[in-house]
Order: sequence, then structure tokens, then C-alpha cells
Amino acid sequence: MVIDPSLFAVPATPQELADFRTKFYPEYKPAKTSTIIMMILLVVVGVFAFLGAPVNEFAAVVRLMGMVMVVAPIVVLSSIITTRYTFQKRIKGSVKAYRFAQANGLQYEAQVKNPTRSGFVFSNPNANRKSIFDVISRTDTNPFEIGNFYYETGSGKSKAIYLTGYMRITLDRNLPNMVLDAKADDTRIFGIRQSNLGVTFSKDQALRLEGNFNDYFTLYAPKEYETDALYVFTPDFMARLIDEASLFNAEIIDNNLYIYSINQMPLDKPETYERLFSILDSVGAKAITQTDNYRDSRSEVAGAVDINGRRLKKSLSVTATVALTAIVILYVLQQVPILTAIFTK
Repeated sequence: MVIDPSLFAVPATPQELADFRTKFYPEYKPAKTSTIIMMILLVVVGVFAFLGAPVNEFAAVVRLMGMVMVVAPIVVLSSIITTRYTFQKRIKGSVKAYRFAQANGLQYEAQVKNPTRSGFVFSNPNANRKSIFDVISRTDTNPFEIGNFYYETGSGKSKAIYLTGYMRITLDRNLPNMVLDAKADDTRIFGIRQSNLGVTFSKDQALRLEGNFNDYFTLYAPKEYETDALYVFTPDFMARLIDEASLFNAEIIDNNLYIYSINQMPLDKPETYERLFSILDSVGAKAITQTDNYRDSRSEVAGAVDINGRRLKKSLSVTATVALTAIVILYVLQQVPILTAIFTK
């Protein structure tokens, strides 16, 4: 893989940006210059109308019209400028990712809307407006996919935006669903360690492995699949994960190994690819060879995993549990006067 620093160091030229926009975002139509000029003229006229209103019975009406002619175009102009700036800034980085893909004969997609991926990051039931940006992939030898997954939850003032980077490595076998929760990206609330996975798995699925692996990751595997997990997570595989991927969460699901970042991956920087392809060549290669002969003895279908091992069981997060407990306590306290009245009659 050619990771030439010049592919990323040279800024995107105006021609590159125009060609990229035409190729990948033909639906994007920036506001015309004439529209912007018209908005500016309306503001100027509105200012004169507001300041130069005649002193008579129509003064209040003229000032109100002038104010509307100032405020409305400014709102429109602000929206136009913000949209254009945000879009231009994003595709400047995308052009560099596209350069890298072209230089290495890789497939590139600027945006995949409503993606269908099996990893837990992509299966948030509250997510909307889902898209993957800057998808770089290879489908022949040692298939992989890299991208940044964008989604929103809620709406209005409660809307939250998430952007998660990932690498998907295709394996040769279907495997039980297993998740590695990296401890390096955990946060602490009142001294209590909190996972940043974004999903909570039942604690009875957590395994403890030998050596110092548990200092870096918490491994989750379906109940009764502990032996299968040990078959995959051998000491040498665990060592590679610690050395190469201890800053990332990971998941094995179906025939995929996902490597997750809790933040956006800067795909316009060479260091990102150096790290990802080091993981691909080390962790990915070992995962493929280690699982090459795996077979789920519980399944009657060759090459398939029994239904009990295909997905991990989820549970309520600590935050959700605390909130639910508080609601129950408040409800009970509200009923106390009623209960007291009933039993004291």
C-alpha cells in the first residue's frame, strides 16, 4: 500500500473540488451569485427604510418593513454561507481520501446513505439520517472497508450528532458475535469507570482471559461460547491486539471483524492509514488464519453459527438503570400519601 505524504500535504485545488463535487455530489447546487447580491441589496434597502422612515403616521409601518427586509435576508445569507463553508471544508478532506484510493487502486464512495452493516455501531434503533462518508474498500484479496459513520438521534433541541470511524475486515468464516471493549477510551463518572461503547451487553457474557489482556479490553462472548472465544483469542492474537489496536473497540460478527474508533477517523491524514493498515496486516491477518478452521458444532448447517451465538444479549446501561430506578422511587413516593390514607381509615 502506497502512503505517499504528498497525496495529503497538497491542498485540494479549485478544479479538484469542482470535479469531485460534479462526480460525487451532482445534486449539490450552491446558491447563485445573483441570489447573494439580491439578499445584500435587500439588506441595504431595509437599512435605509428603517433609518430614513418619514416622521408621520406611517413611520412605524415603514420601520417594521425595513426591519423585515434586513433580518430575513441576513438569515438566508447566514444559512447559505454556513452550508457552503461546511460542505467545502468537508470535501477538501474527501478529495485527499479520494486521491489515496485512486493511487492504490481502491474503490471509493463519497457517501453511502442508510448503510446496511451488521456491527453494533450501525444498529442503534434511535439513529436517523444515517450515512457513511469517504468509504474506501478493497473487494478482491484481503477485503476491507474504511469509513466514517454519521448518524443523528432525537430532533430539535434534543438532537445529537455522532461520527464514528471504523474498519471492516472480511473473514473466511462465520463466527459467534464477540465484542472487545477497549478500556483506553473509557470515561470516569464520580470515579466509576464508564464504557464508551454506546451499547451495554449483559455482564454474564464478559470473560476473563489470561495474562494482562484484561487490563486493556473487556471481552464479551455469548453464553456457552466461552470455549469458542478461547479458540479465537489465543495468546499470540491477544498480544497483537494489545500492540496494534488497544485504543480501539472491536467486534467479530458474522464473517466480519470491525475495528471502531469512538471519534471520526481523519481520512485526510497519512498517519490514519499507517495505523489502519498496520492493524489490517497484523490483527486482520491473524484473525483470518486463526479462524480458518472454525466450525460451530451446535449448528446443523455447515459454515453457520447457531442462533444462540449469532448476537450478544444487550442490557440497560448504568445511566438508564439509574434513571429507571429514580422514576420508580418517585412514583412510589407519590403513592405514599394514598397508601397512608387507605390503611389509616
